Amino acid sequence: MSQPPPNRPVQEAALTWSFSDESGPPGLNLGFWFAVDTPGWIVQAAWLQDRVDPFCHGAYLINHLDELLKVVAFLPHLLPGGEGGFSWQRRNIKPGWFVEPGFFYRFCVWRDYASYAYAPGYFATHSIDSGPVHIPMTGFAGGTHNGVFQYGPPFRNVVDSTVNNAYGVDLSFQPR
Repeated sequence: MSQPPPNRPVQEAALTWSFSDESGPPGLNLGFWFAVDTPGWIVQAAWLQDRVDPFCHGAYLINHLDELLKVVAFLPHLLPGGEGGFSWQRRNIKPGWFVEPGFFYRFCVWRDYASYAYAPGYFATHSIDSGPVHIPMTGFAGGTHNGVFQYGPPFRNVVDSTVNNAYGVDLSFQPR
């Protein structure tokens, strides 16, 4: 199997996105479970951001033991135009976050605004394989749901995933 080039996003191009403009409680955690075939680093976080969303964001990594491993916060960033609509925003993670085969991890993005992008029910019937990175469909590891979503403060142990949605967050992986 050939290795992907550095900084290749995992799910950006794979899905058709819908958009929610909910007015839920402050704070929203969105993400997915994933595993890798080869050791390497998460070197970039990405999310679909509303052009009128001037709020803070952050990315974080949780291991299979529900331990918060890594956190990075991003400053508010208002996109040009300000007329609405979504576009991919990327932030480098330096140094990269090391991950290794044999474990499932949760990659999540926290945002303090409730508008988000999602692919409804995607993980109920699909998985995503991008080089050495694998995002399994619901039912892996004894029935675990994929596509995690939870309102609340940042950097939580996000576990809600009963609707199997893929959310507009992504990572880029660099093999060792």
